[in-house]
Amino acid sequence: MAGVASTSSCRIAVRRCSAIDYTSETTPPYGWQHAEVAAQVVLECAATENPVGIVLGQPSKLVVVDIDVQHGGSLDRFTDRYGIDLAKTRIVATPSGGYHLYYQHPGRVGHLPKRINAGKWIDGLQGVDLLADGHHVQAPPTMRINHPTKPDGAYKLIGDHPVAPLPPRLLGDWLESLTTRRSVDGESVDVAPEQDHSWMVELHRAKVREAAESVPGERDTTVYKCLCVSVRLAWYLPDDLLTVDQVETDYVAAYESAQGDEIVDVPGN
Repeated sequence: MAGVASTSSCRIAVRRCSAIDYTSETTPPYGWQHAEVAAQVVLECAATENPVGIVLGQPSKLVVVDIDVQHGGSLDRFTDRYGIDLAKTRIVATPSGGYHLYYQHPGRVGHLPKRINAGKWIDGLQGVDLLADGHHVQAPPTMRINHPTKPDGAYKLIGDHPVAPLPPRLLGDWLESLTTRRSVDGESVDVAPEQDHSWMVELHRAKVREAAESVPGERDTTVYKCLCVSVRLAWYLPDDLLTVDQVETDYVAAYESAQGDEIVDVPGN
């Protein structure tokens, strides 16, 4: 059987989530992106012979870090980079020998785009996919069969822990990687699309915190790099959300509060 066997086994898929019942072994239903949390989904998913999926992002308030070992992903490398305790969030083993790590969606960010093979933008995350709005994953104990490019097998829950908040450093890296996205057809833009405003503002806030908390020996470099990111964001955000002058004000206030000192030569960055 390709799907979920009972209501009890289905509970992982639909617990406070937007679940979807595939229409075949490999095909999600039409309009799955708009699935909502609904009580009847529990019974539908329990009775299905097809895979069950979980809609990520705002609908389920979840994101998933996909450690894709087939493409070079490493669980140890990921946890070492972010100092993550795997006993503190939900973990699913995938049929490919990798892992899905579940985290809470940072709702204040709004639309959080996925990053496939995040290592192209974030050092050390080769073979790691960051999945959020506009994406879904198959839920345990779904059996994957007949996928054209992936091995058959079951999704297995190996860590049934409460879903933890997304680690702040990972969120910062994720948001910063989005600043390298190209506009449609390579066209230049004067103002960022509205759907990007929330995550761009949150990235600015993350950079302000990073600069304010920088350690001796790294402060000059860290503050400069963070300022460059924030100024670049200000260029593309509407003035009512962020200006270059506001960037200066935010950095000076946060740095002085945390370090008891001034940032030298902020104007002109």
